[in-house]
Amino acid sequence: MEVYRAVVLTTLLFGSECWTLYRRHIKQLEQFHIRCLRKIAGIRWHDRVSNTRVLEMCGISGIDAFLLQSQFRWVGHIVRMPDFRIPKQAFFGQPASGCRLQGGPVRRYKDSLKINLRACDLAPSVLQTAPLDGNVWRQCCSDAISAFEERRTAALVAKRKARKTLLLQEGR
Repeated sequence: MEVYRAVVLTTLLFGSECWTLYRRHIKQLEQFHIRCLRKIAGIRWHDRVSNTRVLEMCGISGIDAFLLQSQFRWVGHIVRMPDFRIPKQAFFGQPASGCRLQGGPVRRYKDSLKINLRACDLAPSVLQTAPLDGNVWRQCCSDAISAFEERRTAALVAKRKARKTLLLQEGR
């Protein structure tokens, strides 16, 4: 697992801190992640082990948590940067005029960041003060991401349980 984390995950998620991801992209990354974990753990599809159980057995979190961690870490760096740095100017800058082209990307980086902050129960206004102290920001992000992962896992378990009870009721 340590080799998987050090080699495969770092290569897979290289540069992910500045990606603008849609749900379908995260789903593809999650499928690859689970497939690798099943291969490493020697779990075949015949064994009928759920994805949440695979993550639990391997002692690793879902790909969402890794993506959130890298994105929040990068935003913390940007907020702490001096004002003359180009990444900070690009992050906080606003175009003087214009609009997005037809057929262009619908979601911007800031949009996906706000969605991720809300998913972790963090207000977008927290970006004004919390990242200024690196240790506080790191702890805040760690707590929020672990709570997000617990909620996500609980929702997946409940969804699977509901599906299984529905199948049992239909089979009777």
